[in-house]
Amino acid sequence: MVIQILCAIDDAPHSETAAEFAIDLARQLSARLIFHMANPAVLPSPRGTQVYLWSDDYIRSYLDEALRRARRAGVDQVKCETERATQVAASIVARADLHRADFIVVGASGQAR
Repeated sequence: MVIQILCAIDDAPHSETAAEFAIDLARQLSARLIFHMANPAVLPSPRGTQVYLWSDDYIRSYLDEALRRARRAGVDQVKCETERATQVAASIVARADLHRADFIVVGASGQAR
């Protein structure tokens, strides 16, 4: 059985730490690693069109860099995925369920919310 690790990332500093941890864990366990970047809706429009935090190009470049770092560290089984989300936590859990992830790695900012 292959272990699956889902690492939810964004462009915050604590996310860099989470990504490095997930890469190291995947390498040690010979696991599949899925980087997931949920693009949160920031402004609902009265006309029904959502406005999202990041452009598709920005997300793609960020995920490409995560992929390069994982491969440089020796993790061969890496996927990068994104989706637009109104609820980021629900997006992460749904993606973990989809991939039957054994571990979910996220960063913590240390700020109470």
